[in-house]
Amino acid sequence: MAARKVVDQAAGLARSALRSVASGSTGLTTPPERRRKLTNKEQRELETLPKRIETLETEQAELTAKLADPAFYKNEVSKFTEVKARLDALEQEHATAFARWEELEAAKNAG
Repeated sequence: MAARKVVDQAAGLARSALRSVASGSTGLTTPPERRRKLTNKEQRELETLPKRIETLETEQAELTAKLADPAFYKNEVSKFTEVKARLDALEQEHATAFARWEELEAAKNAG
C-alpha cells in the first residue's frame, strides 16, 4: 500500500512537471539582467539630451505656428514646402532624441 502511494505521488509530480513545461513555467528563476554603468560619453549625452529636446520642441512650436498663420500662405507661399520639410525633420529628430533619452534613463536607473 505504501508503494502504491509513492507511485501515485511520483505520477502526480510528473503530470505537474509536464503542465509546467507545456505552459512555459518551469519554476526556475531566470537570472537578473546584467546591470551596467553608463559610460562617461553616455552620461554626458544623458545630461545634454533634455536641453536638446527642449530646443527641438521650441523650434517645432515656432514652425507649427508659422504654418497655422494664414498670412504665411499669402506672403511666403514659396517657403511652405521648405518649412513643412523642416517640421517633419524636427519631428523625427525629436522622436529619436526622446527615445535615446528614455533608453539612457532606463540604463541609469537599472544600474
